[in-house]
Amino acid sequence: VTYQAINEGKRIKEFRGDNVFGIGYYAVAQPIRWNKEIIGAITVIYPKEPQLLFIPYLTVRTDDRWIPVHFDNVIYLEAQSRKTYVTSMHSPKGTYRYNLTELEMTLPEEKFIRCHRSFIVNINHIREIQPDLHSTFILVMSDESRVPVSQSFTKEVRSILGF
Repeated sequence: VTYQAINEGKRIKEFRGDNVFGIGYYAVAQPIRWNKEIIGAITVIYPKEPQLLFIPYLTVRTDDRWIPVHFDNVIYLEAQSRKTYVTSMHSPKGTYRYNLTELEMTLPEEKFIRCHRSFIVNINHIREIQPDLHSTFILVMSDESRVPVSQSFTKEVRSILGF
């Protein structure tokens, strides 16, 4: 996956069923750029396939219960005070057990995008993109909440959303 990420210039996620030391593994590689040139990649390898790969739901903890929330209903995910909060269309705001980095690797790329170190948004719930300071943006979501796009993620967000 490292070789593929360097050659294709984008993040690659892959599950390998063939065993390494008797264990299948899941790998994610992200290219590293320096002055627009790819100079390497960071690769993370997990000993098994993450549980979220084939389950299109997040089971969210609220005050008194757990609620399964389908990916389509998730508006955004926010890291705050060492917890991951899930904001969705039909359920109260709740927490999820994995952090944003773990979630980012397992959420479907065609629906979710990391826009800030503390936020992942569902692309289908972006209502508007408004300019903000220093060439960044504010995403106005379907529930009227406002999610920042940091400078680190501006280029990727522009590329994915096509503007």
